[in-house]
Amino acid sequence: MNEKPFQLVVRFSDSMFGVGDVVALHNAIVTEHGAVWFGKLGQTLSQGRVDLLNQQIAKKTPTFLYLVKGNRRKSTAYRADLLAVTREKPGEAALIPSYYAETLVRSSSGYFLVHESSAILGRGN
Repeated sequence: MNEKPFQLVVRFSDSMFGVGDVVALHNAIVTEHGAVWFGKLGQTLSQGRVDLLNQQIAKKTPTFLYLVKGNRRKSTAYRADLLAVTREKPGEAALIPSYYAETLVRSSSGYFLVHESSAILGRGN
């Protein structure tokens, strides 16, 4: 029996830092460079999960980052192909949105290298 691959779900907000459309800002970097790092705030992802996700990616198992904006009543979900996961600040500055600035980069608890995020669920009622 095959095990189902582990997928990752992360909530985010466009209003938290007043930067505007977070997905559009990340997708602009994808358009220019082919990938972008998405930083996770809050609880740190365990090293075991990081290793599991990176092993799946190395085996070419379809592995996704699901990004959820909003709340249970009104939310939009996006899906992006996950290319790498790390708990350390990535070295590729060009792949990190400029709004992250030093404070946000220091407070991030994990980073996900992804291809373009596309909406998979529309706004709820």
